[in-house]
Amino acid sequence: RREQATKKRLISSNSPVPYHGGEVDEEGEEEDPSIGDLIMHFISLFWKVLFSLVPPRFCGSGYPAFLVSLFFIGLLTAIVEQIASLLGCVWGIKQAVSGITLCS
Repeated sequence: RREQATKKRLISSNSPVPYHGGEVDEEGEEEDPSIGDLIMHFISLFWKVLFSLVPPRFCGSGYPAFLVSLFFIGLLTAIVEQIASLLGCVWGIKQAVSGITLCS
């Protein structure tokens, strides 16, 4: 298996067309991203930048990464709770019903 993986790596690194990580069709040519791909990229870009602030696992035996991740989870939970509460208020839904339907 190692020989196959090594051969595959050598073949892909010596290929005349560089691979940049996009979608590749049957002929080996890279396809342009679709409109949906671009929209999802820009939606997720904020979250990628936000969670890039989490320190690496190997710093401080992982404790800073754990604490910052826990803080972000709590922050996002509070944001989702506030949005669900506001939508429930605007739509005239009881808090218990909006909590079950909008947050789950």
